[in-house]
Amino acid sequence: MIEYLTPKQRIAQAIGYIVLASQELEQALRLLGAFAGKGDWIEKHEKYQHLTRQPLGKNAKHLISHAEGDVDAFSAYLYRVVHKRNAIVHHYFDTFANEIAAEDHAAIADALEMQLEEIKKVSDAFERSVGELAAVIESLDGQAS
Repeated sequence: MIEYLTPKQRIAQAIGYIVLASQELEQALRLLGAFAGKGDWIEKHEKYQHLTRQPLGKNAKHLISHAEGDVDAFSAYLYRVVHKRNAIVHHYFDTFANEIAAEDHAAIADALEMQLEEIKKVSDAFERSVGELAAVIESLDGQAS
């Protein structure tokens, strides 16, 4: 974050970055979710089209429903990130009612910046997974030629 911003400017900046990072996460979940489970390329494309109309939480739930092994900690963490993001994006005034009433903009900015770091960490991890998936698909396309 830029250090010379006022607390209110930091709030606006953090919310903007949270929205963008959430959209990156949502896109990664859609792509990975489309390839989760069985199906041919047409079915995967149709699944992707369906997932593009779903909100972040449903995309997370879809991907987790296709995960294998012990995914309890992972799913709890992802759901927590989605819940915190939704609290900011959809319920900002309720989430920060006490800080807003006290005009404690610095506390709001600090909390938003911490949440941004968490969302970016998750988003970046899923983006790396999408990159790996793309490399696998590309190698499969090369083998089919």
